[in-house]
Order: sequence, then structure tokens, then C-alpha cells
Amino acid sequence: MRDVFDLGCNLKILAVFVENAEFRYSGEKFCQKNRLWGGEIGLPVIWHITKTKRWDLQFEPYFLTLGFSREQMAFGTKLLVGFNF
Repeated sequence: MRDVFDLGCNLKILAVFVENAEFRYSGEKFCQKNRLWGGEIGLPVIWHITKTKRWDLQFEPYFLTLGFSREQMAFGTKLLVGFNF
């Protein structure tokens, strides 16, 4: 069983150097420039389909945020198929 499944942890730090936000309110146009930092954390569960570990199926629940604010957060999952060279 140990040779078939792996569990991991993916961490990412994201940097948006310039974000141009444009919006209109009551006929007026507003522009705002921001620099944002964010991050993503994922917990992949990898299933090695073959004994040679060439083909994998990976299921990864993740959490993503930009600006470390409640307005720009995402929870989701990824289902990936991989081939190892």
C-alpha cells in the first residue's frame, strides 16, 4: 500500500506587481493601482497507477488567496493525470 499512494504539501507565494483596477460609478471612471501578495496551499494525494510509477492520478484540495483578504479567496480541488519521464 505504501508504494501505491503518496501524500504531499504544495506551497506557493504569489506576487502581483501591478494590478490596474478600473470601474465606473455614477458615470465617473475610477482607476486604482495595487500591488498584491498572496498564496496557495494544496494537499495532493497521488495514486501511482502502474508498478513502474510512470502514470499518476493526483487529487489536490487547495486554498488560494490574493491580498490575504476575504474578498479574493478560493477553495477548490484539482484532478490531474501525470506521466513521469
